[in-house]
Amino acid sequence: MSIERMFNGFNLSAMGMTLQRKRMSVIAENLANIETTRTSDGTYYKRKIVVPRANLEGGFLGFLRNAQAQLSITH
Repeated sequence: MSIERMFNGFNLSAMGMTLQRKRMSVIAENLANIETTRTSDGTYYKRKIVVPRANLEGGFLGFLRNAQAQLSITH
C-alpha cells in the first residue's frame, strides 16, 4: 500500500469534519440571530443552510475506485 493511498482515507475524514464544522458554525450564527428582524441593509434575516456539493470526478466515489484491492489468483 502506497503512502498516498493511505492518506486518502485521512483526507476523506478531514473533508467530513470540515463540513460538520461549517454546519455547526452556521447553526451558531442562526441561533445568534434568532431575534434579529432586520439586517443592516434593511432586509429581513434569512436563516443560512450549508449545502454540500459532491465532486463527481473525485470525492468519495473516486476514493472507492482507487481503493479497490487487486485480487491475486492462487492455485
